[in-house]
Amino acid sequence: MEQGKTRKFTLVVDEFQEFVNINESIYSEIQNYWDRYRTSTYVNFIVSGSIYSLMTKIFQDKKEPLFGRADAISSSLNTQSQIEAFMGEKSIGGQLSKLETVYEVIKKQRPVFAKEGSQTVRYEVSDNFLRFWFRYIERNRSLIELGNYTGLSKIIQADYSTYSGKTLELYFKQKLQESFDYRTIGSWWEAKGDQNEVDIVAVTLDNKKALVAEVKRQRKNFKPQLLELKIEILKNKALHKYEVESVCLDLDDM
Repeated sequence: MEQGKTRKFTLVVDEFQEFVNINESIYSEIQNYWDRYRTSTYVNFIVSGSIYSLMTKIFQDKKEPLFGRADAISSSLNTQSQIEAFMGEKSIGGQLSKLETVYEVIKKQRPVFAKEGSQTVRYEVSDNFLRFWFRYIERNRSLIELGNYTGLSKIIQADYSTYSGKTLELYFKQKLQESFDYRTIGSWWEAKGDQNEVDIVAVTLDNKKALVAEVKRQRKNFKPQLLELKIEILKNKALHKYEVESVCLDLDDM
């Protein structure tokens, strides 16, 4: 930081998480030095590390509350009640909160137009790499240990259309977000049951129009009448004041 007062340079530290094994106080020391010098130095400080190490700590350290539970949401159990039922009615509110706020591995999702305090909540793994890892690699570790990569490939290929369908939905949400044309972007589902669900609802900046989209890998699987039925239900519940445009988004729209 002293050197950076007189010349510009970039300092890169890889495997940053390994410092904790040498000196746990180094992170607070770095923070102190950065706060002291950051307004007078020209250092561009970049750190990188292995998220795998963090995942190992969270899910394989026997001292951690989520030991052995890595397939933490990736297997499509995405509400607290579903996860607790799967785990034998164990209360996991504290663990979910820790995964969200401390480790930032998962994030909370509510239907568009739901109030901030609404209990209609779903969780999703926040990183695409981790979604893939926990859905296919971590939960099939025994196949990898046996060297049965052919079997693993078959499992992935059989499920990939479902997995990639959700990924495609996330892609289009991000694409809409990067257009900067919308004030609200999300999904919608009824609080009770899953009979009515809409992949994407986006409200324009002027708060007058709403885009309602169904995401399909292949357009031939799109059922426009079903989407219109969902839109009518959604209009009655939340979209009555908006001019609604409905579309199907598929791989060709990427």
